[in-house]
Amino acid sequence: MKAADGRPLPRIAPCPHRKMSGRHGVVAMEIQPPVPYPQSAPHLRGFSLIEAMVTLAVMCISLAIGIPSFKSLQSRQQTAALTNQLLGHMAGARSAAITRRQPTLVCPTQGDGRCRSDSDWSDGWMMFHDPDRNGQPDLPEDVLRVEMARKPNGFTIRSTGGRPLLRYSTSGHAGGSNLTLTICQDGKPMRLIRVNNSGRPRSEKPDARSSCHL
Repeated sequence: MKAADGRPLPRIAPCPHRKMSGRHGVVAMEIQPPVPYPQSAPHLRGFSLIEAMVTLAVMCISLAIGIPSFKSLQSRQQTAALTNQLLGHMAGARSAAITRRQPTLVCPTQGDGRCRSDSDWSDGWMMFHDPDRNGQPDLPEDVLRVEMARKPNGFTIRSTGGRPLLRYSTSGHAGGSNLTLTICQDGKPMRLIRVNNSGRPRSEKPDARSSCHL
């Protein structure tokens, strides 16, 4: 094959993936796509009935172990929250009696601004100055703090029978017999708060003599 001027055209060696074709002295090259390498389809496999039953059994065992532990942790946290509420309230009453030089009293209340006559602290408690020692606030300004118990369901708080309230003198002492508050959950003693004659409240674990029915 020659060009228009009579000179021979250079020969082009064919490529493995190219197809040579020409017409009227024009050479065209067509590149063919590479042949894909055959791959085997992946082997898909599902769960067998036995594997599914074993997995379900492991999940049930894990839940049976974990749920009681979670409930126990939650109960301890709720008990600690109630305990800290009461301890903070008593410490504040003792400090108020010393700094303001007035007898200060802490008693259970139902939120009506009056002290309850029984030993049930479950609804809440309040702090007030009691200069005439009648066991009730005489004026609204005598009330220093009212705190309604943020207690979960099943919790109760009882004080020692015969001593339903806590009175601090101007020296910070709590005269009379020791006061014991018992925090219970579903009838089971969870924590004790004791206040001795020196007036310092402390928290401790319940003992064999602890009871929720005072």
